Amino acid sequence: MIEFNDIVFTWSGSELMDPLVTESIDQRKLSRKGIDTRNVLGVTNKMPLNSNETFSSVNGVNELPVINENGTYEEMSSSVGPEKGFKVIEYGEKITSSRLFGRRQAASKSLKGASDDIRKEYLNTASKTRNLLSAAEKGAEYQTTKLLTKGFSVSAAYGPGSATPKGLPLFSASHTIYADGFTTFSNLVSGALTSTTLKAAIQLHIAIRLENGDRVSQPRKEGYTLMVSPAGEENARSILNDGSKFAAAGTAETRNIFMFEGFRVNLEILEKLGDYDRNGEAIGTDVMWFLSNKPIIKETKAAKMIRLANAQIDTYTNNETKQSIIDVSESFAIDHYGLEYAICWSVWV
Repeated sequence: MIEFNDIVFTWSGSELMDPLVTESIDQRKLSRKGIDTRNVLGVTNKMPLNSNETFSSVNGVNELPVINENGTYEEMSSSVGPEKGFKVIEYGEKITSSRLFGRRQAASKSLKGASDDIRKEYLNTASKTRNLLSAAEKGAEYQTTKLLTKGFSVSAAYGPGSATPKGLPLFSASHTIYADGFTTFSNLVSGALTSTTLKAAIQLHIAIRLENGDRVSQPRKEGYTLMVSPAGEENARSILNDGSKFAAAGTAETRNIFMFEGFRVNLEILEKLGDYDRNGEAIGTDVMWFLSNKPIIKETKAAKMIRLANAQIDTYTNNETKQSIIDVSESFAIDHYGLEYAICWSVWV
């Protein structure tokens, strides 16, 4: 067995197939380009103690109280929202070789002297293995994007479309706080992405309060993160770059940071926004856009990718058919726990 950063490979003992798989995993790591959706959103990886564990966000600490007359200290208190569990879903696919290839890999350590058909199948298997690994990664990208695009209503118990720990949609005009029992805040903006609606989203962020009544810390140094679809990139750049208001210059990364009406804004592209999944379901729309307070998302671990174990890839032989099999399985949950305090969304979709 060999462990990579995020995947475990169980050796089959085949000196022909095992090197093919390990090389495919290495090539997958080298071929990754850009920043994935989980990094854009600020998702935290979490390995829970067990499948029944629940999570909530610590949404603010209170000031120190007066010491009691007898000199004793009160126990520290902090505002914590209701707890919410998670549901891990398993995903997987496999590649099955021809019987002829399976017999070859079981009997030989190399392709020396192999027929052209065997060599061709070996190369095709290597390509399919890389695609299988990419498919596993793509699934996580889709689920992370759906966590945002399905946040306008409650359609599931866990994951994309699930309610906040308080039972409201992720995006709502009536989120409540516990400080006084009736104060609410909204993380909904009405309208397509324009200078006006972007300013409105920033003002919503400034107005959001934690459970104890404190305002959420704003990312004055790091900047807000504006997330749009590939189709919405040109419009976003036109708005942010009005007057060439770069916050910095020189590298590809800094050219995505703008000064907008005195606020620093990072532009990120949600590459899967507007795509279709394998079931033909649209993953949001091209005109959706989101504005996040990424430092707060990361600090409070408000968006989590939860795994009970790392992804697994196995190679083995079907003893009955003598075919060689490579399979990949991945089990994870992507969910939100207090994300409403750090992200706004446009109701114009």
